[in-house]
Amino acid sequence: MVLPLVARHADIWNFFAPDDPAQVKEIIASFDALCEKVGRDPTEVEKQTTLHPKEIAGLPAKEVQSRVRGLAEVGVRHFVVSLPAPYDVAMLRTFAKEVMPALRDWKA
Repeated sequence: MVLPLVARHADIWNFFAPDDPAQVKEIIASFDALCEKVGRDPTEVEKQTTLHPKEIAGLPAKEVQSRVRGLAEVGVRHFVVSLPAPYDVAMLRTFAKEVMPALRDWKA
């Protein structure tokens, strides 16, 4: 299985995060328990998820910020914005100008 290897050796764990932060919290808790089972401090593994355009495109910046903050509050520390071709430059520009600045100095 891959997850025990990740728990034992990875610096960052990328996982699918459902919309509900409570579910994400459960997923992270399960992974953290696996880390402990293999003798690893779970705080040594950064939690990362991917934001897909279909999840954030067209949403008001405040809603995207809220989603990111909700995930951060339950332990996600890294976010990847997935941009499959053809690239939605307008969505990326909006994300960079309206979402990122509000999150830059925010702490979970």
